[in-house]
Amino acid sequence: MNESLGDLLHRSVEAVPKPHLDVGELVGRAERRQRQRRLVLVACTTVLVAAIVVGSLAFRGGQPRQLQPAPAPSPSVVHPPQRVARPLVYAAGRTVHVGEDTFEAGKNVLFVDATDDGVVFVTEDSDRWWYSDTLWFNDGSTTQAIGRVATEHIGLFDVYTANPGSLVVWAEGKRTNASPDQFVVYDTSRHKVMDRLPFTGLYNTVLHVDERHIFFNPDSGAPGCWMIDIHYCRDPYLLRYDVASGETRKIPQATFKGELRPVPRMLMLAEARGDTGTVFTARAMARFNQVGRLLVPVDSNGDPTVFRRPTGEPLALRVPAGYTSPGDEMSVVQWIDDDRLVLFPNEGGGDLPAQVGDLLVCKLPDGLCRVAVRASSTPYVAPG
Repeated sequence: MNESLGDLLHRSVEAVPKPHLDVGELVGRAERRQRQRRLVLVACTTVLVAAIVVGSLAFRGGQPRQLQPAPAPSPSVVHPPQRVARPLVYAAGRTVHVGEDTFEAGKNVLFVDATDDGVVFVTEDSDRWWYSDTLWFNDGSTTQAIGRVATEHIGLFDVYTANPGSLVVWAEGKRTNASPDQFVVYDTSRHKVMDRLPFTGLYNTVLHVDERHIFFNPDSGAPGCWMIDIHYCRDPYLLRYDVASGETRKIPQATFKGELRPVPRMLMLAEARGDTGTVFTARAMARFNQVGRLLVPVDSNGDPTVFRRPTGEPLALRVPAGYTSPGDEMSVVQWIDDDRLVLFPNEGGGDLPAQVGDLLVCKLPDGLCRVAVRASSTPYVAPG
């Protein structure tokens, strides 16, 4: 199962004015806070996950398509896709753990995440960390290199996975240049690149990936009113790329929220001032503080807040009797299925992606968490 959050982005751009963020801002700040020990960036837009998407215009054959407004939804019956339960995945050094199984990556693992078909992971193999590293896919029997991920800062990788689903999206990097020039869309069920989307600039940000779509924000230079923008706008838009048709459409923020509402493997952040909510998937790293046995949700400032499931019910989690979190906060790092999420209460560890801590699995709606993996002397790399 996060999620890459720039609110974004993976570079310090002090000359750029602070963007107005609506839903995207809340999402980005949450993810940014989770990664701030590892990043020195103005905004971590990918990690944010409430939303927003990659690429200003989708293209094939190097020719951009013209954007068309999305049509009004039809009342046709939609059958929900079959949802696949995923094993708990994490890495320790060069060893990738997939449920009860393991395999060797050959090099230190810097990033790991799951799809319905296996595990994607990034290995530390660049000559210089700020260039790029290899992205691999393991389907349980074989491992193949599928691309290179831009590595602009230690611990930050623009890799997004659908949960549930088979799509993986990443910012393609080069061995000699940290700046990506495209986002690659890959289907792990087909072992195939489905498309390449142009990377157009600072606010060109992936917000969310599902089984069929990529939602993203164009660069700030694109004319219009966008979810992530330099200037405030009341009714922002974003872009939705359809993998099957190859079309990119401009949709309002309200439509985006509506499409996310039926997705069970995410949490909504309910702001005290009554905002409609911010979406958190695994990459968004919704965070909690332990108070006794209860886990209290906290916002990007570390203040208590409320997380709700898409159905509207508030989330209430509690740890096993006698358990004490090793760190100040614990984060959601993976969804195993619709009713089980994974927490990583880590002890910190500086700028490295590997952290020392336990992995807890929490069952919903009961909310009771159990320790699934105990911390070891070898730090873990958790999903997202």
